[in-house]
Amino acid sequence: MVNSPSHPANGRPLMATCPNPRPQNWKRHRAEADFSQNALPLKKFKSTREYHSAANFPPAFYDSLSKVWLTRRALRELDRRNQLKSSGRAPVRKPLRQSSNRKDIQRFARHGGPELSDLRGYPEPTDINLAHTMSSIRFTQSRQSESLKPPSNSTSENSNTEIVARKISAYDKNFEQFLINENVFPEGYEYPDDRPIPEPNNWQEMQEELARRRPSLSPSRFTNEDFRRFKRDNARVYEGSVMSTIFPTIRGKYTEIPHELNAPFKRLKSITNETTTTAQPDFYDGANPGNIDKQVRNELGPFIIPTVHPRAPAVPNFFLEARTPKDAVDVTKRQATLDGALGARAMHELQSYGQDEPVYDNNAYTLTSTYHDGQLKMYTTHITPPAGPGQLPEYHMTQYNTWGLTGNPATCRQGFTAFRNGREWAKKKRDQYISGANERARYAEPSTLESSHYNGVSEATDTCHVEKSQTSADELEKPEASPDE
Repeated sequence: MVNSPSHPANGRPLMATCPNPRPQNWKRHRAEADFSQNALPLKKFKSTREYHSAANFPPAFYDSLSKVWLTRRALRELDRRNQLKSSGRAPVRKPLRQSSNRKDIQRFARHGGPELSDLRGYPEPTDINLAHTMSSIRFTQSRQSESLKPPSNSTSENSNTEIVARKISAYDKNFEQFLINENVFPEGYEYPDDRPIPEPNNWQEMQEELARRRPSLSPSRFTNEDFRRFKRDNARVYEGSVMSTIFPTIRGKYTEIPHELNAPFKRLKSITNETTTTAQPDFYDGANPGNIDKQVRNELGPFIIPTVHPRAPAVPNFFLEARTPKDAVDVTKRQATLDGALGARAMHELQSYGQDEPVYDNNAYTLTSTYHDGQLKMYTTHITPPAGPGQLPEYHMTQYNTWGLTGNPATCRQGFTAFRNGREWAKKKRDQYISGANERARYAEPSTLESSHYNGVSEATDTCHVEKSQTSADELEKPEASPDE
């Protein structure tokens, strides 16, 4: 553990452990979009450009960590604190003699110019306005790079000068440490006291449901040529094309399940005390908000209504995060950790709605997946009760399975099968607890919860992003015998 020479305002030193072995990149921020079926484009998350200054988590974020990793963002915060410490007094400024006479200026220069010895040892000024300089430079980014784009009225659009700036990821090791401090445990976490990590009680049920065979993925329907085509597409994947070229094949051509792409979860109550970035999954499934009782929506809105768009699906409990081969897989996993915790909390709120006590059954009702360089991983997230009085509930992420989709046709079919079955299983659980909450709302006394802080979703919420299914009929056909599955 390395001690920092800088101290925050509260007197606690900024501590750190182990440098981060590689730079991380921050998931982009986007403005709200129209989430209707016809308006929402397939996501291009690698090439969006924005104009904003570099940001960091607030100092309280680092002060709250039990240990701080030396990530680039942490080092930037350390530099900021050191700069504040060293800038105790401003340099003395002596106005220079000005003259419009050319001969006087030349004579002044021949004698050595102005006396500058009083400026020795003073730090460089930090308030220089670089707006004019930066307006002639265009920054570009990938999804995991930070870009600064000049305002639209800038003349720099015609400039040939381009600087590529790597973004410092918000999903670094300190973000993961903050999640752990909030009892959101990523896959692979171990308790300090060596307690066993709890697995979901319904693990066997999930295994049976997700392995259920699908006729649409039999060798006669998803052929070896289809597999080779998918493999070629994966090898050619480029910046911004994973969700548009690879993901549709994994998901299947059509679906009846409400879903959205790239929707920022700005309306959910933060699970990290508003100190970290907002979740923005590449893909998620949810329920039509119109299927949820109005009273339930009003009272549980900050936990089950994720976006500001009234037609976007609610109660998200199935997620996907995807990246190209060159992107950092650990960032993807941390994003999935946050997604899964938000989904598990939404299901827990529905399950406990109208009950005398919060319901903790140690079952998982949320699935998250990551896709990176041909590898599909699926995780469950479930919530368990607080370990003691005054403590927070615990969220546990558990890896369900991994499939190398570009390895061979049989494994590819197995991965596709688990993903599509997982969506249907998550929908069944979601609908089950929505129905239960609706039933309790109809017969319960008016709630004493304050809902003025949250504006309920409009009644006109019956047009989520839903497509007609081509598999709804063929999945009911008699399964074909196949040695590959």
